[in-house]
Amino acid sequence: MTFSSSAARKAVNAGYADIIPAYYRDFPTRIRTEYDYDAVCVEVAPMDRHGYFSLALNGSYIDAMLDKTKRIFLEVNDRQPRGLCGSLIHISQVDAIVEYNHDLPVLPPVQLDEVSKTIGGLIAERIPDGACLQLGIGAIPDATGMALKAKHDLGIHTEMFTDSMVELIECGAVNNSKKQIHRGKTVTTFAFGSQRIYDYIDDNPAVEILPVEYVNDPDVICQNDNMISINAAVEVDLFGQVCAESVGTKHMSGSGGQIDYGSAAPASPAAARASSPSRPRPRAARSARSSPSSPRAPSLRRARTMSTTSSPSTAWRICAAAALASVPAS
Repeated sequence: MTFSSSAARKAVNAGYADIIPAYYRDFPTRIRTEYDYDAVCVEVAPMDRHGYFSLALNGSYIDAMLDKTKRIFLEVNDRQPRGLCGSLIHISQVDAIVEYNHDLPVLPPVQLDEVSKTIGGLIAERIPDGACLQLGIGAIPDATGMALKAKHDLGIHTEMFTDSMVELIECGAVNNSKKQIHRGKTVTTFAFGSQRIYDYIDDNPAVEILPVEYVNDPDVICQNDNMISINAAVEVDLFGQVCAESVGTKHMSGSGGQIDYGSAAPASPAAARASSPSRPRPRAARSARSSPSSPRAPSLRRARTMSTTSSPSTAWRICAAAALASVPAS
């Protein structure tokens, strides 16, 4: 797995499950070359008048699984949003259908403390009008998103579509008008959050939910000018190295799409001209670093602290802001 929830984290640390580092974008290729399935069951929105079911909120690697299965079983839920620009399944491909209408799972709202708001504000200061955004999950990306509401002509090309993105679109800060690819469209590979997200995606031609091998491909991502990647981390050391997977030998999470976007953002045209990358330093002593199974992982030289800049001075500024925000008033 490339990302683990709290339940999976407990299983890994207890020795009941293993984490195998891999790039999220490589999952479809691995499935198509290494796996075969007897059956795949997936939840979909109701069939349209042409006989197609929408895979709703999920692009990810579901197309690869459907390509490699002998049978397709569908659970039809009328509360699933219909993604107009995403994966579809025709009734002729389906072996069995069950109808079960139920509310979709939602994420509880993230509580933004003063530290998160301060860090988010500092990151937002460095994001120009017209930039294209990827926001991860957690308080820091959410706080940054909320601090961007005064910006103009922002775009979105992201792994996960979040509540803060809906906020930015509806307030007018995001219109996707400056993107070099998929202009006028928000591009994502899956969506998860509040009911507000699901309602926004339903029958919305401005949202494209596409397979992860495309959405998270660094060669695709960096085609947008001023690509900005914003993700949370577990630790940042004094050399600017970032760990998002462990604390010491204790597993916390996988890298998700952080590596995909962290390597692509500095290579986008405007970002590449503005960056001044620093050389890699000795590894973070307290973190159990894992490397993807691909032959060579992207150099730390290309990763951006908090995925927004490769300049060490920004690392000091962000860490200092967090420290100052956490000091109680005298």
